[in-house]
Amino acid sequence: MTPNIYALTGPHGTGKTTEVYRLAHELKKRVKGDVGLIRETARRCPLPIYRVGEVPTEEAQRWIFGEQMRLEIEESARHEVVVSDRTIVDCIAYSAVAGMRELTYGMVKLARLHMGIYKSIIFMGIAGNPFCVDDGERHQDARLRAELEQVLLNLYAELGVHVEREAPF
Repeated sequence: MTPNIYALTGPHGTGKTTEVYRLAHELKKRVKGDVGLIRETARRCPLPIYRVGEVPTEEAQRWIFGEQMRLEIEESARHEVVVSDRTIVDCIAYSAVAGMRELTYGMVKLARLHMGIYKSIIFMGIAGNPFCVDDGERHQDARLRAELEQVLLNLYAELGVHVEREAPF
């Protein structure tokens, strides 16, 4: 399979969703084929995640991970290019921060087999980010975001995956 997914990654509230639409628009101008779009999976999760007043569950993290992986496989087969709001590694990071050690370990094993699907992973961090605002959906704890950011970067390094700090064009 040829890698064809441009994915955005980073803590919540850093502008990934806004950037996904901009990137998809730009890619539609550049490629001759169609461009698929994967919206953030976690927002559709019917189980408790890091929403205000909720504590994430292992069931929710498994749902998000499985749904994200399924969508990435299906959409990459369906479209010449795909833009994704997050990667499966985002789910792993949220699981790790929640202390779900065994689940995190199992997800990392699967991620090693799946990472070749990404053409480019663009990291959107906290520092100097004008999008770090309350989205009304999830916890706004600055320490949580900082921890997620560090865990994400560590996971990508462990998986041997380079992340871009901006879109490659």
